Amino acid sequence: MQPEQAAARIPFREVFKSGWPFTVVLALVTLLVTYVPWVSLGLVNMIKW
Repeated sequence: MQPEQAAARIPFREVFKSGWPFTVVLALVTLLVTYVPWVSLGLVNMIKW
């Protein structure tokens, strides 16, 4: 067993297979908030500071 697998005792491939959907969703949300201004400013516009 390699040192990076010692804590969980599961192969990296399993961790990657179960975690990639979360990474994709986080990347898409980050891009959406960054490049679509009305998404990130919608709450501020609703409050009307």
